[in-house]
Amino acid sequence: MEKPEKSEKQQTIFNITTVSREECVKSIAELTHGFHLNSEYVGRLIQTIYSKMGIIKGTMAAPCLPEVREAVVGPKGRFFKLTTVNCDVIFIWHDKTEHEYVFFGSSKSRVVQAMHVIKNQIKTCSQRHQAIIDAQEPAFIPHEYDLYDL
Repeated sequence: MEKPEKSEKQQTIFNITTVSREECVKSIAELTHGFHLNSEYVGRLIQTIYSKMGIIKGTMAAPCLPEVREAVVGPKGRFFKLTTVNCDVIFIWHDKTEHEYVFFGSSKSRVVQAMHVIKNQIKTCSQRHQAIIDAQEPAFIPHEYDLYDL
């Protein structure tokens, strides 16, 4: 088992491990509740997994706020799918039980790259969410007369 990588700026921990192809398939089956996905996609996914020599699994904590989590994944998983293709990883999923994002790929560099993309997406979505909250709540502006109300 490899050591977690830690980003000093935001203290994001990337847990990276090597898993067998069988463990990868089993994990994805559990995450998707028995491959509750498009059957054609599942067939290609399993074929891809078994065509690789080694599988790297990465995990990182998902944001606490559901609005941010949903924005990171995107509508119908759009951003996860895009990141999967652009970073050339096998699979990305939000594990709602463990409150983490799970990544599978054929190399550590690709998995870490995908994790950085999602980390940046978390930051962007968190900032957007905070901006919405800030716009709804007026900022407190101390007035001279506030001092006399004490």
